[in-house]
Amino acid sequence: GIARALIRECENFVRDRHKRRAEMVDFSSLNRKEESSCSNSIPQLFLKVWNNNTAAISLYKTMEYREIDPKTLSLSQEEVNIGSAELGELVIFAKDLIAEK
Repeated sequence: GIARALIRECENFVRDRHKRRAEMVDFSSLNRKEESSCSNSIPQLFLKVWNNNTAAISLYKTMEYREIDPKTLSLSQEEVNIGSAELGELVIFAKDLIAEK
């Protein structure tokens, strides 16, 4: 449906931005380890969703998103919820976006 198509477009946008950024990196100023790290990095897409939105959570899981503990991103739950106009708790989902062939 529409939600799945919108997420796919977001994924394509992130892949495209990552590819463009990689093409713009001047590797001459980097050492081998830094160059390898930059050129081999995998773009990721992060999504936030209300923990009681079971339909969205189910959709994200079918699209191979995984739930992320905010602490792994050095975030508190309060920081995750910043900017939210509603009461409740948001959950973070992430997906590694391997380049499509």
